[in-house]
Amino acid sequence: LDPRIAPDNSYMLATLSFENNANIYRATRTGSIIGKVTEGLGLNLSPSISPDGKKLAFVSDRGGSPQIYVQS
Repeated sequence: LDPRIAPDNSYMLATLSFENNANIYRATRTGSIIGKVTEGLGLNLSPSISPDGKKLAFVSDRGGSPQIYVQS
């Protein structure tokens, strides 16, 4: 869902669903998964990367309702 390309074009972030949880994963530009970026129950969607590539904002319902979260 709605992948985002890193500012330096080296990777992308995309929401993928495995085991009934939607999390954000880091992947190569060709789609090979590098690793999971978010953890937790609930849905983690709509990644957005800061222009310097140091922060990630995303929507999650882990707190009971959809809210915006930011992490390094």
